Amino acid sequence: MPPGAGVGSSGSDEDGLKGRAVNNGLWALVTLLGNRAISFLTVAILSRILFDDYGAVAALMTVLFFLEVGLDLGLGAAVIYEQEEGQSERVDVAFTANLAVAGLLAVVVFVAAPALGAFFHVEEHDDMFRLLAAAVFARGFFQIPDALLKRDLRFRSRTAVTFGRAVTRMAVAVGLALAGMGVMAAAWGLFAAEVVASVGVMIQTRYRPRLSVDWPVMQSMLRFAGAILGIRLAGQLAVNGDYLVVGRQLGDTALGFYYNAFRLPELTILAVCLAFSDVALPVFSRAREGGASRLQTGMLSSLQLLCLYGFPAAVGLAINAESAVQVVFGSGWGPSVEPMIAVSLAAGVMAIAFASGDIYAATGRPNLLLAMIIVHIPIQFAILLVGSNWGIGGVAWAQLVSMVIAVSVRIVVAARVIEVSVRKQARSMVPGVVAAGGVLLLAFPTTLVLDPGLVSLTLGTLAGGVGAVVMVRAFAPATFHEVAAMVLGVVRRAR
Repeated sequence: MPPGAGVGSSGSDEDGLKGRAVNNGLWALVTLLGNRAISFLTVAILSRILFDDYGAVAALMTVLFFLEVGLDLGLGAAVIYEQEEGQSERVDVAFTANLAVAGLLAVVVFVAAPALGAFFHVEEHDDMFRLLAAAVFARGFFQIPDALLKRDLRFRSRTAVTFGRAVTRMAVAVGLALAGMGVMAAAWGLFAAEVVASVGVMIQTRYRPRLSVDWPVMQSMLRFAGAILGIRLAGQLAVNGDYLVVGRQLGDTALGFYYNAFRLPELTILAVCLAFSDVALPVFSRAREGGASRLQTGMLSSLQLLCLYGFPAAVGLAINAESAVQVVFGSGWGPSVEPMIAVSLAAGVMAIAFASGDIYAATGRPNLLLAMIIVHIPIQFAILLVGSNWGIGGVAWAQLVSMVIAVSVRIVVAARVIEVSVRKQARSMVPGVVAAGGVLLLAFPTTLVLDPGLVSLTLGTLAGGVGAVVMVRAFAPATFHEVAAMVLGVVRRAR
C-alpha cells in the first residue's frame, strides 16, 4: 500500500494529514516567497543597470518560462502521484527520460537562437539564447530529485536549494552586469543558478543518477504525465501568452515595460498561489482514498483561503501601482503602471483557478483540465491581439478579461464534475470580496491625498491591510476566527 493510502479512515489520520499540509504549506510559502523576493530584487537591480537593453532580458526570461514547463515531461508529477518510496526503478526511468528531453531542448534552443532573436527583435543578442541552452541542460539534472522532495513532503529541505539558486543567480547576474557584460550577465546568472540547484537537490535527496530505459514503465508513467505536460504547456500559454503578443507585436522595449509590470503581482499574489499548488498535489493525492467529500471540502477551504488573500492583495497592489513602480524600479518605468494595475487584478482572479486545478490531477483526471485550457487558448490570443492595438495597457486589460472568462468556465465545470455547486463556490469567495472592499475603502482615499512615492506606498499598504481585517472581522466573523486559529496553530508549531 502506498504511503498515505487509507488516510481518511479516522479523524486522527485526517488531522495528521491536515497538520502536515499546513506545515509543508508554510515551508512551501517561505521557500517560494523567499525565492521570488530574491529574484524580484535581481530584476529591480538589473532593470536599473541594463535599462536600455532590458527588453532583451525580458525576452530571455520569456523563453525560459516556456522551456521550464516541458523540461520534465510531466514525469515529476507522475512520481508524486504514484507515491512510491525511495529511489525506485520507475524514478530512474523518469530521470533518464527527463535528462534526454533536457538535452534535446538544449540543442533546439542553441540552433534556434537566431530565430528567437528575430522573433523578439533582439537579433544582436543571439548569444544569450545559446547560453540559455546550457542552462536548460543543467536543469535536466534537477527536475526528478526535486519531485522526490515534493513527493515526500520535504518542503523544508527544498528551502536551502531554492534559496541557493536564487542567491547564485543574483550574485552572478548583478556582479557581471556591474562589470559591464550587458545582457549576457543575466544569461550567465541563469546558468550558474541551475548548476548550483542541480547539485544542491541531489545532495538533499542523496539521489544517485542512474540511467535506466524501460519502455513499458515509461509508457505507463506517460499516460498520466502526458496530460500534466499538456496542462503545463497550455497553462503557460494562458498565463504568459501575453509576453509573446507584446514581444512580437510591440517590440522589445514594450516587452521590458510589460515584463516588469508583472513582477510585483507575481511576487505578492501568484507566489502564494504557486506555493499552495506545490503542496496541493501531494496532499490531495494522499487524501483521495478518503472519498469525494474530503476533496470537495478541501477545494472549498482552499478557494476561501486563496480568495481571502488574493482578492485584497490584488486590489491593494492595483491602488498602489504608481507608487510601487516609482519606488522599486524608478521614475523611468512609468509606462509599467497601467499594465500593473490590470495584471494585479488578473492575478487576483487567478487565485480562483488555483483552488481546483490540482484536484483533477490528484484524482487521475488531468485530461479534463487540459481540455478546458486548450479550448480557451484561441479565445485568449484573439482577445490579446485585439488589446495590443492599445499598447501594453490594452494587452494587460485583455489578459484580465481572458482570465475572468477562463475562471468562470472552471467554476461551472467544477460544479458539474467535482460536484461543488456554483453557490457553494461563490459563498467561499465572499470573505475575499469583503476583504477587498475593506482595502478599497481605506487604501484608495489614502493614496489620493498623497503624492506617489514611498510614503504613499507604505501608508496605502497599511491602510489596506487594516481595512481588510476590520471588514472581515465585521462581516465574515466565522472566517476571521478560523484564520486566526490557523495562524495561532502555525505559530505554536513553529515554537
